[in-house]
Amino acid sequence: MLRAVLADRRVLLVVDNVDSEAQIRPLLPCLSGSAVLVASRCKLWALPGGHIIELGALSLQESVLLLARLAGRERTQAEPAAVHSIVRSCEGLPLALHIAGWWIAARPHRKLGDLADRLADENLRMRYLRVGDLSVASSVEAGFRKLPETARHALHRLGSLRGAFDVQEAARVLEMTTVAAADVVDDLVHWQMLRMTSPTVGGIHRYRLHDSVRLYVSRLLGCEDGRPRGGERPHGPQANDRVQKPAVQQCAAFGETLGRRHF
Repeated sequence: MLRAVLADRRVLLVVDNVDSEAQIRPLLPCLSGSAVLVASRCKLWALPGGHIIELGALSLQESVLLLARLAGRERTQAEPAAVHSIVRSCEGLPLALHIAGWWIAARPHRKLGDLADRLADENLRMRYLRVGDLSVASSVEAGFRKLPETARHALHRLGSLRGAFDVQEAARVLEMTTVAAADVVDDLVHWQMLRMTSPTVGGIHRYRLHDSVRLYVSRLLGCEDGRPRGGERPHGPQANDRVQKPAVQQCAAFGETLGRRHF
């Protein structure tokens, strides 16, 4: 249906939350003269003719500008110390910064320092990085649940490490050889659960968990089934449904909609 609808049109098809090349590959032959823009947590190296752009965290300046746009420039200029504290807690992650900005905007009677203090407390941070059906915890959980079981267990154990670590340290914590640990670390980097620090020290690659990942993992019990502590349900069920729904099904539904319209 989608191929037939798009055959004679020039279309930019945007697909979000893609898990693998297999979800996108069936779309490519039908898009001659068109383009597909794919957003994915992992890099899709096996897509033919693709151009990969890796988006990292926002810089300090970009984060401050984004927060000012969402919360109001006058309020952010009035409390620069609180702004920088919020930005540090959000680690330059756009989702976290948007949630923080919306929290502030929805509470014009509150000081930015109120949120800064809450986010600075690691026991409260994930609770307050949530607005409506969006939360940093649900975003991390969506990625966590896609990991192979061995990677889940590894991430749970690596969550005990604070700061940067190398493969040898990971192997010690995971109780496996450095060869096996290197493969596990690569998998976690591929799924954006670990990031490589820059610059490397003495030619040795070092890694660290994003604070949001570490805080989420610290709440898990056992990690055998990946369920949150105390049987909590994931936040934002609508967002999780979008993550779990196969991309091709979304595009097929989009194709049916296009078929009913006149261009």
